[in-house]
Amino acid sequence: MTISPMRYLVTGASSGIGLALVQRLAASGHAVLATGRRPEAALPGDFPDVPHLAADLASPGGAAAVAVRVPAGLDRAILNAGTGQYRPIKAETAADVAAILETNLIAPLRLAHALHPALEASLAAARPGAPPRRQPGSDRLAVAPAGLSRRRGLCRVLGEGLM
Repeated sequence: MTISPMRYLVTGASSGIGLALVQRLAASGHAVLATGRRPEAALPGDFPDVPHLAADLASPGGAAAVAVRVPAGLDRAILNAGTGQYRPIKAETAADVAAILETNLIAPLRLAHALHPALEASLAAARPGAPPRRQPGSDRLAVAPAGLSRRRGLCRVLGEGLM
């Protein structure tokens, strides 16, 4: 089975899972726009030859700055950017927790909202005249697993901090 090349946006692409995703997608012949906080000069040596946009999605206007740079016909967005602190809960401050939630939950929601028109247009172009495949409002369920995963992780850390 042959898979047609697609156009992807991958956030958090300068290291870890995001970097591995970009490498795999690029090696498979897909067009990729990679984003991450690091400037291009600070990218790892094994970063593939794909466009990179240095952007902090948690900053004011970060999501909008990325959304306007997304090429027409975007097929998929992998919102992978994230951060975290691995330390005892007693070392956490309200500002630390707020920054993590801003980066891991709020910023991806803002970006998903900003990208929605481009993704809808791509879907409509791929399936002219076809009805939507999802139920109205179901797209918001896609962010629930990420939020629940973070909450479970926070609960685990809270539990460890109390023991």
